[in-house]
Amino acid sequence: MPVNETSTPPLKKPDWLKTVAAIGGDFDNVREVSRKFQLHTVCDASHCPNIRECWSERSATFMILG
Repeated sequence: MPVNETSTPPLKKPDWLKTVAAIGGDFDNVREVSRKFQLHTVCDASHCPNIRECWSERSATFMILG
């Protein structure tokens, strides 16, 4: 399909949409404890895209009696 010169270029994504992945620190500690005690978190089961952000703040979600 030829490009039309009158077509508008794609819009740039806003800066607030971009984020930096949290690596290391408390994320590694929470992952280590989770694996050591064979804990299954909702975060892991759902492949949550925010897992690094939550675990870096030492927060994890567990389903009880589910």
